Amino acid sequence: MTANNSPPRNTMKWMAAIAFLTAVLNAPSHAQTGVLDQSSTAFPTAPVQTAGFNGSDAFLVWQQEVQAGVAGQLEGVRVYLNGNIGSSFNLRIRVGAAWNNSQIRFQAPVTKTTGAFPEAVFVNCSTANLQLTPGALFVIEIQGNGSGAGFVGSYAPSPAIPAYPRDLFLGPNATSCFADCRWRAAFDTFMLTTPTPTNYCTAGTTTNGCNATISASAQPSASQANPCTLTVANVEGQKQGLVFYGLDNSGFTPLPWATTSTSFFCVKSPTQRTFPQTSGGLANQCNGVLNVELNNFFGAFPSALGLPFATGDKLYAQAWFRDPPAPRTTNLSNAIELTMKP
Repeated sequence: MTANNSPPRNTMKWMAAIAFLTAVLNAPSHAQTGVLDQSSTAFPTAPVQTAGFNGSDAFLVWQQEVQAGVAGQLEGVRVYLNGNIGSSFNLRIRVGAAWNNSQIRFQAPVTKTTGAFPEAVFVNCSTANLQLTPGALFVIEIQGNGSGAGFVGSYAPSPAIPAYPRDLFLGPNATSCFADCRWRAAFDTFMLTTPTPTNYCTAGTTTNGCNATISASAQPSASQANPCTLTVANVEGQKQGLVFYGLDNSGFTPLPWATTSTSFFCVKSPTQRTFPQTSGGLANQCNGVLNVELNNFFGAFPSALGLPFATGDKLYAQAWFRDPPAPRTTNLSNAIELTMKP
């Protein structure tokens, strides 16, 4: 069918039951720690009208297309249920544009537990570890199980602008958006936006004028799902060195490395040393480099400080290397703050 044709005959029996809800209710908020990304309101302003949809019949499969606005991990979605207490439907997440028969990335039953009408229910999807970039499309899929559940959305009669720019689809295997393409499911999506690795503190100046700088290829992963390489550039060439880290810098003020040193100790004890290594490069030059891939280190030392990590844990890292003419015969890089991803 085309976008403007009537729905098939097997949907006509419930089309008559779609009602416009007129009561404006203050639905409870169930968001967790993520930031609100996308939203299609359950309580639109006229001329857009609130509508109810059949979320009970198993032969009806709905897909609301969503376009991510920020980068991060999909923490979860909030949907708005109607029906009796104890009624439920199945919610799934698939990546890509609707209609979508791709791999199910997340699924869970969603149950109405209170008499609120509608009831706002937050569904935590973080176990799927679904990483999205701005503009990425995915679908919130709803399929009934015969328990009498429904869900709330909206309808925008022409020429009103729909409550959300992406379409609602009704399948299975829809070839176009639902009915006249002016219907939307009500939802909110929440993203876990991990900050980028952040440098802090000041690198010391070595005998040959080098200022060693530490960087990270990415945030580390608590599950070691993704690599994270720490690189220390501008190290004195042909010197022994290593990277060390700590877990908690709260209330810590960097300490002078020695009375006349330009380096600062920037990581609060206790600390963990990684592999000792040689910087390479040329002696008396600033082209030495130190590297450590954190997953490799954690794999080799399963009792290392902080293991096992959890999502959101912090890690503070800095490099130490030999510089014989310097105070304490050593110098330090600046430091970096890292945050564990899933």
